[in-house]
Amino acid sequence: MIYADFNGSAPLCQDVIDYLKNRLDNGPYANPNAILHLGQKALMGMENARALAAKKLGALPKQVIFNSGSTEGISQIFFSLLYKPKFKKIILSFLESNILLSLIMLNSTLKMKAMNFTFFPH
Repeated sequence: MIYADFNGSAPLCQDVIDYLKNRLDNGPYANPNAILHLGQKALMGMENARALAAKKLGALPKQVIFNSGSTEGISQIFFSLLYKPKFKKIILSFLESNILLSLIMLNSTLKMKAMNFTFFPH
């Protein structure tokens, strides 16, 4: 699993800027989970972006997950490691979100899978 985060400050390439400008100018503005026409059009845009990202990453589209921010992303990865652990050691940096400390405490409280947390650099 790859967790790609640039602390919300990644520079955008020109293709992304052009795409976002077009979407802002032309829409659609809709919930991609809605069954109405605009919702389905928004969903197609998301699925096209997912397929493109998967191709660039050498992954399957179903392996590309979008989320709203670092807390949601970190939680998703953390719990996927707990319930389907391939790895027993997790290396974290002190630059990560504060949510990590809560998740580590939750892991030790629930005594789920034995995970070894290492902070880098120590």
